Amino acid sequence: MASIGKIVSIKLETPSGEIKTMAHSLSLKGKSRVPNTGVMITPYRENNSTYRTGIDEHSKLIANIPDKSGREAEFERIKDIRERLQRNCNIADLTPTSKFWNYSMWTPLDQNHVTPEKLREGENIFNLENPFQELSFRWMSVHPIVAPSLEAYQRGDAGPAVQFYVYDEQVENERNYKKKKLINDAVIKLDAASPEKRKKVAKLMGLPVSDFSAESLVYNLIDSKLKETEFKEGQYRGLSTVSMFHKFMDMQGKLLNAKYLVAEAVDYNIFRKRESGIYEGETRIADSDDKLIADLTDVGSQELLIALEEKVKTKKLALV
Repeated sequence: MASIGKIVSIKLETPSGEIKTMAHSLSLKGKSRVPNTGVMITPYRENNSTYRTGIDEHSKLIANIPDKSGREAEFERIKDIRERLQRNCNIADLTPTSKFWNYSMWTPLDQNHVTPEKLREGENIFNLENPFQELSFRWMSVHPIVAPSLEAYQRGDAGPAVQFYVYDEQVENERNYKKKKLINDAVIKLDAASPEKRKKVAKLMGLPVSDFSAESLVYNLIDSKLKETEFKEGQYRGLSTVSMFHKFMDMQGKLLNAKYLVAEAVDYNIFRKRESGIYEGETRIADSDDKLIADLTDVGSQELLIALEEKVKTKKLALV
């Protein structure tokens, strides 16, 4: 099986409530642009005389490797790749200052210069056993519109112009393994939890549950949210659904109960949240959720907790 390189387009995601646009319609189909369209690029020019090639042993990426032995090993590896491609492509110079990288100098009579390449929607496959395809893969992989990995893009390490990422099968397999294991661990906790705790965790995750929600509904809502992997909207938008589930599920009973009680008090309009804090009527009772919950769980303030429990209970009975 031939060794391959892969550059993949990044799926454009839009909020669920966004007005129907072409971008929104494409995102629903898991695409960022119309199929078979793409972006035509040439090697990125760092300055007047230097290009970003992906095969520069003197690049900042290598110079910034903190470990000396690792830095020296990577220097030699990239140097060997550059020299091999120079031989196999019959190009005298592939250093960053070579005229080869300047497409504007290309003419039909002098074709010893790079040509533009298109990155298409979906997967762009390069046969790395073909030296010319490997050369293209190398310089395209370090272009500003290509992130070094999907994880780098998601962390925000890549620039705002990024539209694609370099797919590394080993890295992606490890990433998927960790993601699936976290989800599976969460499902195990979900199965082991009591119906009452599931309902509290679901409520704190922002799911539409109430005292009258069936146990099966609560379970299904949490299970479906875990598989989304990320909150698309609400107060936790952009955060991991699995991480938030574990956070609430692992809370000590006292803290979980207090957070759930505050969430119920907000639902029943006993408390109101404003930018300036938490209010009961027109009286500010805390600067934030965390401060209020800290007060409710304080050993010396049990009267506050009991009083709030009675207020919530009274509201519930009034609505029955």
